[in-house]
Amino acid sequence: MGVPLAAASLGAQLVGGVMSGIGQRQAGQANAAIDRQNAAIAHMAAGDASARGVFDASKIRSQGGQIIGTARAGAGASGVDVGSRDVQGALGSTRFITDMNVGTTRSNAEKEAWGHEVEASNWEAKARVASAEGNNAMFSSILGAVGGAGMSAYGSGLLKFG
Repeated sequence: MGVPLAAASLGAQLVGGVMSGIGQRQAGQANAAIDRQNAAIAHMAAGDASARGVFDASKIRSQGGQIIGTARAGAGASGVDVGSRDVQGALGSTRFITDMNVGTTRSNAEKEAWGHEVEASNWEAKARVASAEGNNAMFSSILGAVGGAGMSAYGSGLLKFG
């Protein structure tokens, strides 16, 4: 093999390795960007779950108040003393059940939001890994090309030691 042809072959080998490495790095960066976007979506879903929990708890509290108001009005219209022990006991039970429902609703919303936050953390970690993998693949490809070119140069006689 002639020296110019061997040198051109070595150059092509090096350029190919560098280009391959750059492509692998860009692929890693693109995957990391997608993972970061998925993390942002999961954070938004967590916020939505929290907001829905507040709204639903407020709605339950309002419905409980309406039930109590209707029961008091009904008792008063029937001539029953709304301050009596029996009426107050029934109203207290309704308040208790309303409070339990509000608490359950808030707790469920918090658990859902937490699940989305965990999902977001997983996506963020995946983005870091994708970025690192792209960088590692780039360096590996470039080093492989340099090593391969060195071996080819030595084998063709372009590179001599001693």
